[in-house]
Amino acid sequence: MRGVQLHAGTQRIARLHTGWIASHYAFILLLEQSETERILLGRLHELGVVVERPVTLTALEATPAGAVAHLHHADGALEPLAVPWVVGCDGAHSTVRHALGLPFAGQRYGEAFALADVELEGVFPGMADQLNLFLSPAGLAFLAPLAGGRHRIILDEPPGSADEDRPPPTADELQRRWRAHVAVPGARDLTIAHTHWSSRFTIHRRIVPALRHTRVLLAGDAAHVHSPAGAQGMNGGIQDAVNLGWKLALVVRGQATEPLLDSYDAERLPVERAILRATDLVTRGATLRHPVAQWLRAGMLRQALATPLAQRLLPNLLAGIAISYRGSPLAVDEERRRPGAPGVAAGDRAPDVTLRSPGPRRLYDRLNHPGFTLLIFAGVHPTVEDLTRAGWIAREVAARATGIIKSVVVAGDSSGGRTASGWDTALSDLGGVVHVRYGVRQGLCLIRPDRAIGIVVPRLDVAPLWVYLESCLHMGLSAGWAEKEHSA
Repeated sequence: MRGVQLHAGTQRIARLHTGWIASHYAFILLLEQSETERILLGRLHELGVVVERPVTLTALEATPAGAVAHLHHADGALEPLAVPWVVGCDGAHSTVRHALGLPFAGQRYGEAFALADVELEGVFPGMADQLNLFLSPAGLAFLAPLAGGRHRIILDEPPGSADEDRPPPTADELQRRWRAHVAVPGARDLTIAHTHWSSRFTIHRRIVPALRHTRVLLAGDAAHVHSPAGAQGMNGGIQDAVNLGWKLALVVRGQATEPLLDSYDAERLPVERAILRATDLVTRGATLRHPVAQWLRAGMLRQALATPLAQRLLPNLLAGIAISYRGSPLAVDEERRRPGAPGVAAGDRAPDVTLRSPGPRRLYDRLNHPGFTLLIFAGVHPTVEDLTRAGWIAREVAARATGIIKSVVVAGDSSGGRTASGWDTALSDLGGVVHVRYGVRQGLCLIRPDRAIGIVVPRLDVAPLWVYLESCLHMGLSAGWAEKEHSA
């Protein structure tokens, strides 16, 4: 889908274009949960991972060395299983969270919502390739296209309806609510021809105080739930898993020590708290009932969403591209950056760049491996000495961190008549596009497995990298670097 249309009353008041998303995939992809699960299970199968179903976790006992999980199998068998680590990804009613006795602070919203996948008769501009949100005195309505010509609709119900226990909405009820909630000509006249399924749901705003509890960790809805406004739920859960996954893998393999896992809390909790605040603000604004408040809301949205800043920033926030871990204990800038300076800072998501050189057309093609990537910026016009120094750093890193860090020498046109193309790890940066996008004239940039930037060193000096690996990532790769550096 190419964008989001926002309507108030009978008019479209704003549109957000997905073309502003700073990604190769600058569009909205709406998938049913069953399809998402099928894709993920298929990938797990490719990796040799077996998912056992149905198996129920009935209890969990945390121990200093891990936990004992009590499992109930389909044949009725009970199995106590001792494991060194537990990651609770078991949803909003998490058994793992309850076993730890953790509070899930927050509240439930007062409105219930009707949800349905339907087939519609009629035509409305943008209904086939855009998300549409309608705000009216009667409430809000959401319309999004699905595969096979179907559409998903969501309609809010009156305040206090969350306390009611009612069956799923019928097609007639959905049609009545649609006509009451949508005032835009054309959209209001859409007819629900067939309902594939429908339900009612309530939403909560809740979060745990911590994600890590010795060797038991929480991720996704087990740790935080919020309004679906902005479709942040799946992105947030996947980002939790990716952030935790590479750190836990290093610890399990003995390549890092357990204090590295403390950064999972430090990085993800502030992000999720910010998402809870933002989705709460949007939900309360979208469900305003007072006519004066609704009038003010429409005017403010019309003006705010028309600004270039909002058009650029909001799509990237909703896509999760703008999330940064600046201020994290794992984000180190060797040189203080001026506010608003071009380029990236430690903690930012590493930007993809379209390359002008032969071979892979995207920088991310060079990052397509499970470890760290060290970009060694030799300069847009490097000297022979610059290239020699960059090559030495690449060999040093290869010797010290084989299988953990992949080095890529990034070099532009060489005034010395040479380029970095003599190395397998080279990237010819024609036009200096990568140097400019990253804001590094010469130096090092370590990209983590989750595509966040760990450390930026504004010079060709490998010493800060070894210190970073030991002090921030708790990886013992720095021993002896000084002697090797001196001997070089």
